Amino acid sequence: MMAEPLDSIVQAVRDRGYILSLHYWEEFIKEVTRPSPTAIIESIGNDEPEIIESYDDDPRGASCLLLGVNGQGRQIHSVLGYESYPIKIITAYRPADDIWINGRTRR
Repeated sequence: MMAEPLDSIVQAVRDRGYILSLHYWEEFIKEVTRPSPTAIIESIGNDEPEIIESYDDDPRGASCLLLGVNGQGRQIHSVLGYESYPIKIITAYRPADDIWINGRTRR
């Protein structure tokens, strides 16, 4: 990956260089309110996403929490492993107002 993870993440998504983890699919099946793969991809590749938390010391590899907005204007948080290619979309959800302020800061 390049030195700037956000640029690399966005480019990988635009190039279809990503996989959706088993964890994502398990959560998607359990919770119908989880963002669809299309919404996630829109929020990363077609918007100006931002990394709001970095997890450089994750034992599974460097990852981050990214905030993006999908085509319907909804905020989506995506947790992404970006240490290898293809990048891994670990999970995604819509930030809850009782936990997040403007989707960017934990309460």
